Amino acid sequence: MELVDPNASKESAMHALTWCVNMGHLDVLQALLKTHFADCKLSDMGDKCADVLMCAVRDGTSDILSELLPYVDDVFLCETKEQDKTYVTKMLCLAVEKGEKEKVEILAKKNADLNAFFHGKPLLHLSLTLGNVDIAKVLVEAGASVNATDKRGECAIIPAICSSIENKEKVVRWLIKNGTDIKHTALSGKKPIHVAAAHSATVVKELADAGCDINEPDGVINDTPLHIACSRCCSETVTQLIRCGAKFNIVNNHGETPLEKLLKFAQDQHSSFTKARIDLAKRLIKIGFRVFPHNQKTQSRTKRGRNKLHDLYLQILKSTDSMMSLQSICRCYVINRLHGTEFPELIQTLDIPRHLKFYLLFKGEKI
Repeated sequence: MELVDPNASKESAMHALTWCVNMGHLDVLQALLKTHFADCKLSDMGDKCADVLMCAVRDGTSDILSELLPYVDDVFLCETKEQDKTYVTKMLCLAVEKGEKEKVEILAKKNADLNAFFHGKPLLHLSLTLGNVDIAKVLVEAGASVNATDKRGECAIIPAICSSIENKEKVVRWLIKNGTDIKHTALSGKKPIHVAAAHSATVVKELADAGCDINEPDGVINDTPLHIACSRCCSETVTQLIRCGAKFNIVNNHGETPLEKLLKFAQDQHSSFTKARIDLAKRLIKIGFRVFPHNQKTQSRTKRGRNKLHDLYLQILKSTDSMMSLQSICRCYVINRLHGTEFPELIQTLDIPRHLKFYLLFKGEKI
């Protein structure tokens, strides 16, 4: 008894192929292809072929997709139909979205547009946003650009930093190795170092080691990475920035220091978040962080009067042993005098004892 009906029409065979794809019957699919399409192509069926292929990407296995593609003409795959995408590019987009690594590997070899946009993002951005690092690596190895930007002007390193990927610093290191621009400015005015300051201390370390300026102001209000980390009350990131040589008291366009950004959201005395911010502020004050009084003349009339934030700062000063030691004063002076992106390396060149170098780098010191 034959597995398939050799007298069935091509239309019936196409319906049967769709059923095989959905049910995962590879043996029946192979028999259908050999029986009904030995002397012609699936692509001769036009849109019906496209539907079967999309079904294979969406619901089928990679083995089924591999069986179908030899029966499809390459010219058909590269034909543009909807949204200025070729059939093969649409298939690749769907495979990336579904996290199908093997299908992505198959389709990446079929002249698909590796930098195509899907859901408003290049495919590399999408794979990293979804946490599919293996797929991102397949795309880059096949030729996807690590410096392609999305509609917000962000290159692939930004979604990698913002993702929930474990050990994302390794992904950032891989992107840097493959030539990503770590100093690219997005339309938001922020660079990767500013985004990292809000999301990951370990990524901050990777970017600093790669040559990012950890004191660079953003293009919004001249916030430095330390301003951003303090505004988020990210003590781990604040510590990492300090160890990389971040200057403590740079002011932004509003005259705010990083410490002021930290205390800005510490007004509710009954909030546990306020307690965490004040505790961090006390530790930072001891090593040299400060809040400067704003010039009343530069403020609008509606904002003049009592500065509650500065009052809070003075209150913390009174309740804390804020007197800096001579060592701490000297350390602040050295940090402010050293410029450039290689702060740890510059410290190592100083002709001073090893324990003082460790002190300048805050090594072994809990902040």
